Amino acid sequence: MVPALAPGDRLLCVGGFRRRLCVPGAIVVAKAPVPENLLVKRVSRVFPDGSFEVEGDNRDVSRDSRHFGPLAAPAYEGRVLCAYRPWPRSLWRS
Repeated sequence: MVPALAPGDRLLCVGGFRRRLCVPGAIVVAKAPVPENLLVKRVSRVFPDGSFEVEGDNRDVSRDSRHFGPLAAPAYEGRVLCAYRPWPRSLWRS
């Protein structure tokens, strides 16, 4: 999801499938079909039956619905509300 998200970013998400949260343009967390990992991708299309397609922002290297097709509604884990980077350990006070 570079440039929107960078490796090491922390995400605040709202879980559970809610149709109003799974809309085109939203960044979501979903279960990948194979292997069983979590994906963080942008919703590109939502179908009437609740299934949805996702795309990565870096299209040249992203594995997304162009490779494995639409995801079923149960694959939806939540919508990303915000992302933040943790403070470097060197800045922490003890």
